[in-house]
Amino acid sequence: MRLYDAAARGDTRSLQELLEQDPLLLDRVSYTCPNKTPLHVATLQGYLAFVQEILNRNPQLSEELDLQQYSALHIASAKGYVEIARKLLSAAPDMCLFRDCQGRNPLHLAAMKGHVQVLAELIRKVPLAAGEKLDRGLSLLHLCVKYCQLEALKMLVSSMNELLNSKDDRGDTILHMAVRDKQIEIIQYLVGSTSIDINAKNSDGQTVIDILEQNPTDATNLEIRRILRPKLCNSSSTKIQQPEKWLTKKRDAIMVVAILIATMAFQAGVTPAGGVWQEDLIQDSNGNPVTNPHWAGEAIMARNHPKYYKSFMRANTVAFVSSLSTILLLISGLPFRRKLFLWILMIIMWLTITSIAVTYAISALVVTPKKNKKSLSHDIEISVTVWCCVMGILLVGNTVRLIDRWLKNKGIIVWRPRRFRNPSEINQGTLIPGPMEKSAVQIGGCKSKLNSSQKFYKSGEFEDPCALNATREKEMELLSLLDHDKQEDHQKHQIQQKELQEAAIQGSVPSLSQLIQENPQLLRSSIYSMPENPLHTAALLGHLEFTKQLLDINPGLSKSVNPKGSSALHLASAKGHVNIVKELVSADSSMCFKLDGDGRSPLHLAAIKGRTVVLEELLRAEPEAAAVLTGGGESCLHLCVKYNRLEAMKVFLHCLQRDDRFVDWKDQDGNTVLHLAVAKKQIEIVRYVRENTRIETDARNANGLTALDLLLQSPGDLRDLEIKQCLDQGSASRTERNESMALKADISKTFRTLPSKQTTLPSNIPKKHKHTDWLARKRNALMIVASLLATVAFQAGLSPPGGVWQDDFSGNPNSTSGSDKPHKAGQSVMAYTLPSKYGQYMIFNTIAFLASLSIILLQVSGLPMRRRRWMWTQMVTMWIAVTAQTLTYFVTLINMTPKRVERTVYNVAKISVLVWLALVGFVFIGNITRAILYVLRTYGYIEEKEREPHVSREDEEDDVL
Repeated sequence: MRLYDAAARGDTRSLQELLEQDPLLLDRVSYTCPNKTPLHVATLQGYLAFVQEILNRNPQLSEELDLQQYSALHIASAKGYVEIARKLLSAAPDMCLFRDCQGRNPLHLAAMKGHVQVLAELIRKVPLAAGEKLDRGLSLLHLCVKYCQLEALKMLVSSMNELLNSKDDRGDTILHMAVRDKQIEIIQYLVGSTSIDINAKNSDGQTVIDILEQNPTDATNLEIRRILRPKLCNSSSTKIQQPEKWLTKKRDAIMVVAILIATMAFQAGVTPAGGVWQEDLIQDSNGNPVTNPHWAGEAIMARNHPKYYKSFMRANTVAFVSSLSTILLLISGLPFRRKLFLWILMIIMWLTITSIAVTYAISALVVTPKKNKKSLSHDIEISVTVWCCVMGILLVGNTVRLIDRWLKNKGIIVWRPRRFRNPSEINQGTLIPGPMEKSAVQIGGCKSKLNSSQKFYKSGEFEDPCALNATREKEMELLSLLDHDKQEDHQKHQIQQKELQEAAIQGSVPSLSQLIQENPQLLRSSIYSMPENPLHTAALLGHLEFTKQLLDINPGLSKSVNPKGSSALHLASAKGHVNIVKELVSADSSMCFKLDGDGRSPLHLAAIKGRTVVLEELLRAEPEAAAVLTGGGESCLHLCVKYNRLEAMKVFLHCLQRDDRFVDWKDQDGNTVLHLAVAKKQIEIVRYVRENTRIETDARNANGLTALDLLLQSPGDLRDLEIKQCLDQGSASRTERNESMALKADISKTFRTLPSKQTTLPSNIPKKHKHTDWLARKRNALMIVASLLATVAFQAGLSPPGGVWQDDFSGNPNSTSGSDKPHKAGQSVMAYTLPSKYGQYMIFNTIAFLASLSIILLQVSGLPMRRRRWMWTQMVTMWIAVTAQTLTYFVTLINMTPKRVERTVYNVAKISVLVWLALVGFVFIGNITRAILYVLRTYGYIEEKEREPHVSREDEEDDVL
């Protein structure tokens, strides 16, 4: 861009030529290039004359900030340009109080660089700015010591002696800092020339002597000791650092499952299904050797069912080794933070769970007699089918995800988020240009004359050649007259348009009234004949009365856009002209949803530029506009983080009464606002989001990374520890913050006066952006319960109630007792004595085992199960598993009880089952009721009662679809 090239060269003459060609060039530059202005470029290079020329033409540019929140004054202070700083202070002295993305004002930058003259000029102009501290409580004096700027420190102490003993957030004075950094010259100055308190203690109870004693003894320390003169109270304190948790919640859950499966597999291997022989059998009663001998301690299954035993041991060993491998990987200390390692763990867990399921199925077949195997085989076939379906869903789902990721990485497909479209947007009809109406009449008259002449000629009325020539000459004369009239009207129209544009630049309402009186259709034609209509110019320059007059004459101007797709509302929002924004919104509030050529709405531009008052006005008029996304899939909150606009973010969330549905929205890269804030090391935004919203800290972006993962992968920084502490804040501090939020809500009553519609978003907002993940907060509990149920069901399958036969028996034909019937060692006793009850027992136990394993498999599958339908699937599966396990218990209890006490146990079981069914019914009806209420609220059939600020809507909707 020529303007920026001129700024980089300091070419004042080129600047003047460009402004002659386009007087609004400097006014438009902050809208078209939000990153930096020509004033930033010229200031960075130190071109005083160029800076002076820009300030003479447009002093408002001195208030513009770049992406790092630097104003031109920040740059001049950091570079030490005294004269430029003086010019900028004259234009906008309040910029001394503005902070950059790291919380530093111009005085802080000048102190860090040691620019004494700039410091003196800034303090003389704005003394209040000298008392501002950085985020960690660092004052100007602390910065001078930290960056070894002794001369700047001397100047500040001489002018601000009252700040000499000020402390940072750790309680350190500048002497503490100087001793810790072993800055002898600064220590000599402070001790010998100031009244600093040598015995001051920091928050750890340490004096400068205590800090000195913690350092290794060397010549520097001895010199510092000589300067300080040893004082009283040699105290020291030790900081206890809490060990960091290197495992995520998901890894903890996998660890629990792996341990339980290893326990099950080990128990099954030591005590196989069917038990072991209790005695040797080598010879029969006659002393003859038996055909199939066995020895005490050997597995009964190995003798009676050798094929099953081999399969049983293979599957069980695979489960045991796989679970131990998972445990070993998790406790190895290796940084398993890449998706490759997560996939390895996930595949191992799939193999482990499938193997333990095969072990269970073989065990059930072994302990079941032949006469019951038909029904059991049918049950196992159904279970295997269900299990294969679950595995198929997981394989297909993960395969689709991998293919999709590969295609996106290769650029074959591009994912574009669905934008929110306002139904009130309508296509503008084509207006008839006004200023040509007079010429149109003349043209019509001339055409009629020509047509009549042609008719006479065709009819043969003019057969004389002279007459024909005369007719042709008349036609040419009429055409010449027509062209002349066109040229006159076009020239007149151009003059009027130029006068209209000059009136818009000056904001002259009388000139506008005079032009409209001369040509009432002038405004209608300006929409088509000019790149920017007068309303664009007035909105850009902030001429309120001129804007009102234009909207009174032609309200349709508010819908027109310039060649870059920007309406007047876009320009006014970017420039921060709140009164003009009010007028434009009153004329047509649907323009709040309009995207410009760069895919940005007026609300987006207000957020980018940090226009908090404009943001509040736009959200007051159209709260639904908060749901509009940019062309790049970014929400308004994403832009606040991208351009480091914390105050704009605060206003946005306040106006929407902290609606948590916005904070978890993701851009096209899957990043939430927390991802962006952590990646940009924006501590204030991270702290604000964590303390004032319920954002999901464990949310993963398209690369499978959480905010903490991004922090750990980024280059090391002093801010990393503080950001990590913000991310690791526990639930206890969250409760305290909720109470403080209740107090803050009482203060911000002005936002409660907004129309009620602003807190209810339209139903067509994309639901995929609502990432309040109930499952993320209850996943561990669900995993542990499923693991325990699987363990219990597995053990019950291996060792059925009543035990197994310990010997082979051919049967007693004269006996009717179940124990005298033919049986084989290792088979279930209950299957012979109570075959029908045994079938019920195996059905219920298999359902419980399969349901619990399905939950575990879904949890470790790697699929993004964040929608409520997945939560309901797992919840219903858990209900089935718990109910089936309960029925298994009661079937066992009733059938193992002797008849003399059977009635008592039956009554207890009956009452327990009734209570259990009542509880299940209560839970089911309660959830159905809440689901119905949620649907009615969502579609506006019933109004939601106003909650206290500390009551979370998310907690109420945890279990609702």
